[in-house]
Amino acid sequence: MPSNIAKINDIALADLTDVNDVAIADIYKVNDQYKTAWTAAAPINQSYGINWTGLSNRSINFNWKKGTGTNTNTLVLIQYNATTITDVPVLGTSYTANTDYGLGDAIGNSFVVYNDIYTAVSVTGLTPRKRYCFRLFAYNIDPVHGPIYNYSTAETYVIRYRNTLL
Repeated sequence: MPSNIAKINDIALADLTDVNDVAIADIYKVNDQYKTAWTAAAPINQSYGINWTGLSNRSINFNWKKGTGTNTNTLVLIQYNATTITDVPVLGTSYTANTDYGLGDAIGNSFVVYNDIYTAVSVTGLTPRKRYCFRLFAYNIDPVHGPIYNYSTAETYVIRYRNTLL
């Protein structure tokens, strides 16, 4: 191991930087394997501005404006019967989305309903006359480490779903 790398709990760290309040090392060692630094950064701006475009029996359609960055993706979380969403995706973790509410990966009490580069989705499996919260997270993908989420200013959008927009 090079002399300029500190070793803490069997993880070698060097040249710490800060990405979304998470310390990252230029070189580190996990289980006797050296890994490289993160080469991507979180998008500068968050995805925002949900626009409700249609409702039907047990489904809702909406679009949004995508965060800025090269090949920026958006992860959409929905939580049932809440007034806000405090759940956040984990740095470097990929999630599987399903547009049928409740069938995508869970993050805390929320479910992933969209995870891609486009800016619109139709979500099914909703219960009429219930409140749902929606939260958008823009992210870029580091080729080695996975998604780097923008955690700043992720707004929560609340809708009471009644088969018609209120």
